[in-house]
Amino acid sequence: MNICSDSIKTKNEQTEYNEQTEQTEQTEQEFIKKNNVLFITNYDSFKQHRHLYTNEQIINNICYIDENNLIIQYAFFKKFGNKTNYDIITHHIVNNINNILIQYELINVHFSLYKMDLFDLEKHYDFLMCICKLMQSAYPDKLNKFNIYQPPFIYSKIYSIISTFIDKSTRSKIKMVE
Repeated sequence: MNICSDSIKTKNEQTEYNEQTEQTEQTEQEFIKKNNVLFITNYDSFKQHRHLYTNEQIINNICYIDENNLIIQYAFFKKFGNKTNYDIITHHIVNNINNILIQYELINVHFSLYKMDLFDLEKHYDFLMCICKLMQSAYPDKLNKFNIYQPPFIYSKIYSIISTFIDKSTRSKIKMVE
């Protein structure tokens, strides 16, 4: 056993690990920047061409998959979601999560709150809480990261209240993206 060569291997392995971690973080930051712009661009296009969208296309824009990332766009939900179609939207979200978990062990959620206001939160509160409870019960320990984009000013106040119902481990995975 050669202590020097073992030490060199360990340093090389650590250097390689650090480079991989740095590259992963850089890729993640690029993904976040891309999404931040994409959420607004998608909604602006939708607003201009709403009459061309089918209900299925709207649902597919509310929630879709990008590798192990679940993308949720509230702006589309705001224009479409109501008590008569909550079940359809929930089913679509669950199917997307299950499809991700077929290939990946963990899931990253990117949730855009673009166009959300206090009235919306009140209007869809029961649905949002239902989704949160479903995620906790059906998918424990499957969340890797949860990025919240374009949070409205009031959201920080609301989050401070809601976060008391979220366990510490999950809270550590939540990040606000301006």
